[in-house]
Amino acid sequence: MTENFEWNDYEIIGFASGIAYKKFYENVNNAAEMMPGGKKVFFIYTCAKINSDFTNEIENIVLERGCECIGSYGCKGYNTYGPLKLIGGMNRKNPTEDELKNAVEFVKQIEMAYGN
Repeated sequence: MTENFEWNDYEIIGFASGIAYKKFYENVNNAAEMMPGGKKVFFIYTCAKINSDFTNEIENIVLERGCECIGSYGCKGYNTYGPLKLIGGMNRKNPTEDELKNAVEFVKQIEMAYGN
């Protein structure tokens, strides 16, 4: 994050990340820990497998800060972690065009529901 970023300029904050070890990247969680209370927050992520919601840790961070979690969107993402890099990774074609369209639609729905 830049030093000039002003949280108070925004009512709705979105956090986007890949997933590592079943959670958002550490620097994204660290940014969430700096956020003031009273914000509406949503999450977007890519991960190797869509088998659960990976927002638990970051949701707890923003809830402890007095913010409201208003939704999340996750889809498969290209993964080259560890030994997967040696074989060219997995989910090479992800996110797909449909997954990206769904992410955009998710953000539009957030804006319609909570924007001014």
